Parts: sequence; C-alpha cells; structure tokens
Amino acid sequence: MSLKKDDAIFETLCFVIALISAVDLYWLGKNREAILEMEENPLGRLLISMDKGDISLFMATKFLGTMLAVYILFKLKRFNFKYTMPITFVIAIAQVFLLIYLLKSP
Repeated sequence: MSLKKDDAIFETLCFVIALISAVDLYWLGKNREAILEMEENPLGRLLISMDKGDISLFMATKFLGTMLAVYILFKLKRFNFKYTMPITFVIAIAQVFLLIYLLKSP
C-alpha cells in the first residue's frame, strides 16, 4: 500500500473513533436521567457516583480518554510503530460495536 493511502486509511479510522465517541457522548447527555441505572461499565458507575449522580465527570473522562487515545495513535504513527494500523483498526471496530449497541438500546 502506498504511504498516502495508509495515511488516508489511518486518518479515516481516527475520524471514525472520534465521531462514534461524539455520538456516545450525545447519547449519554440525552439519557442523563436514566444513565445511572443503564450504565454497565463499573468505572462509569463509579465516576457518576463520585459526582453525586451527575454525569459531567463521566462525560469529561470519556472525552479526555478518546482524545488521549487518538493522540497516542498519532504519536505511534509519527514514530512509525509497526502495529499502529492494526491497533487503530481494532479500536475503530470496537467503536463500531459500541455504536451498534447504542443504536439497539432503548
């Protein structure tokens, strides 16, 4: 594969990761009243509890986590780490599964 094609694929995968994360945050905000009962992630439940039932800390942590992940992916790409593309692909696929899960949620 050409370098430019690799770059385009990598950037598209990073965009997919960020876009689905944004959809997840939107969904979280829209369902803020019921999220404590619906949230299945123990860390998410802990963050909500730490913020006395408010989801702001949880949302900020999710946002920062996504930004950190994308930043690390770009750094790995810059340093020509040979597993950057497979790692990016796996994260993007995980995000697609998250999107499917969100779309199937009540």
